[in-house]
Parts: sequence; structure tokens; C-alpha cells
Amino acid sequence: MIVSPISIKGGAAKRPLRHFDTRSANGRLVFNLFGSFAQFERELISKRTKAGLQAARSRDHQGGRPAALDDKQRKELRRLHRKGDLTIRQLCELFAISKTTLYRNLKQ
Repeated sequence: MIVSPISIKGGAAKRPLRHFDTRSANGRLVFNLFGSFAQFERELISKRTKAGLQAARSRDHQGGRPAALDDKQRKELRRLHRKGDLTIRQLCELFAISKTTLYRNLKQ
């Protein structure tokens, strides 16, 4: 695993309080066990997260942040933008959105 490349370069990991030294067979075993447990835990978390998202989808739950504008507001934004009487800043203030959100909604 990770101990071999370190030891090839002459390095070692020591943990003074528990005598955790990767220069010995016992130290490498413990180090690799901890690494395996960490990887196992990461995979469990990933699996549980995916299962939770799948369960939410089966209940018709859409994740993520709600849209800043609904369809009616988006149409009004486009209409006012085409009309050209208001500046971009004024449109943003009118709809309480950022410039990025305004341009994203004009593209859609």
C-alpha cells in the first residue's frame, strides 16, 4: 500500500505514544489495517448515501436548491429584457436575483 513507497525512500512513520513504527512488521500490519478500515468506512458512507438518494427519488423528492424563478417570472423577465427599458442591474433588483441567475434564466 502506501508504506512501501515511503520505506523505499528511507522514510518511516512513528507514533511515539503507542509504539506504532512502520519499520517493523507489526507496525506495517497495524498501519495497513487502519488504512483498510478507513477505506471500508468510506465505501459504507458512499453506499448509504447512494441508497438514501435512491430512496428519496422513489418518493419523488427532487434534491438541490429550489429555483430562484418560476416559469411565470422567467417569462416576465424575458419580456422585460427584450423590451429594453430596464438595465440588467434593475432587472436583478426587481426579481431579487444575481446577474448570474438572470443570464442563466435568459438562456433557458
